[in-house]
Amino acid sequence: MRFIDHDDGVLRFTWRHAAELLDAVCGIFKIVEHPDADGAGVTRIVPDHRRTNHSSPLGFTHHELNLHTDGSATSNPAEYLLVAVEQAASYGGDAIVADCTKAYAKLSARAKNQLEESFSFAGTMWPVYMNNADQPIFRYRSDGQLLPQTNASAKALDEFRTILLSNSCQISLPSNHGYLVKNHTWTHGRTTFQGDRIALRILLDRR
Repeated sequence: MRFIDHDDGVLRFTWRHAAELLDAVCGIFKIVEHPDADGAGVTRIVPDHRRTNHSSPLGFTHHELNLHTDGSATSNPAEYLLVAVEQAASYGGDAIVADCTKAYAKLSARAKNQLEESFSFAGTMWPVYMNNADQPIFRYRSDGQLLPQTNASAKALDEFRTILLSNSCQISLPSNHGYLVKNHTWTHGRTTFQGDRIALRILLDRR
């Protein structure tokens, strides 16, 4: 595993095999379990339109994935997210990332206050923004399952979404390339693609 770039919160790297990834991260992080992961904590993301028993079925298709926080509906989302592409798509499949802290800083004071109110995340109630021991945690998704509870919070969410999208960036991911971002403060997604793209996802917390 070799680091090739660190650009404003996104750490990019090259790699050769999953064992190498696990060796590199386990000295610094502990792996967070995920329902779709294997025994080592690695989720292999391959298009499989026939299966619907994944926690997020859309992720296992060729379709675009809008910006989101992994584990937004859980009580304790993983702090970091690692995505490593084993086999690149023949077309598309780029990563999309956006820094929530920068978007939040551009909000009006009223909108910031509203994002600290409770929103429904797939049936659970959490704020979009919370401060935990001076560490910001953002929860965000754009799949229709993030629901504001008042008109004021709906307007605040629209303002946040507009700024977040306008500040997002796209990252090309050839085979054996990947990236690491802080899941608490960065959202991520993926462009639609063609071909047999294979990606690995590992969720991490600091030791």
